[in-house]
Amino acid sequence: MKKFSKRAYVLVGVVAVAAVAAFGAYAYWTTSGTGSGTATAGTSAAVNATQTSTVSLMRPGGPAQALDFSLNNTQSTNQFVTNVAISIASVTGPNITGGTPCDASDFYLVQPTATYGDLTPGVHAYVASGATLQMVNKNGNTNPPSEAAPAANQDGCKLATVNLTYTVS
Repeated sequence: MKKFSKRAYVLVGVVAVAAVAAFGAYAYWTTSGTGSGTATAGTSAAVNATQTSTVSLMRPGGPAQALDFSLNNTQSTNQFVTNVAISIASVTGPNITGGTPCDASDFYLVQPTATYGDLTPGVHAYVASGATLQMVNKNGNTNPPSEAAPAANQDGCKLATVNLTYTVS
């Protein structure tokens, strides 16, 4: 058997390296494609309003009483509050009859002027929110003066409860 020369081994090595390099240069796939994914956004949850002040002993022409309240953001993230509106939902009481009525027109409600915005999670107190409630004097001496009220017997409002609704938007 013939011995290969050193030169032959080098030549075989070079050819082998060239063959491996040539094979490696063509040993991949070309491709293209597309993909998809999704992301979801959360949603809001109701912000709960709770009156924190006690309004009591109202009388015709008596002083306006503050309607302090708190807002509870039950979400774990901030929620934006634009406005809080208060309305008189109903007036109930033991002395309200057809002859001695008592209704929302017997009361003067001033809306809150508090500034709202990005409400962080938790409870936020609005003391001195600007909201007030007072009983109007329908016997000629109206308070506030801008409320024109006809003279009327307001005995139906004795021990009446003014039910308020807080609407948060």
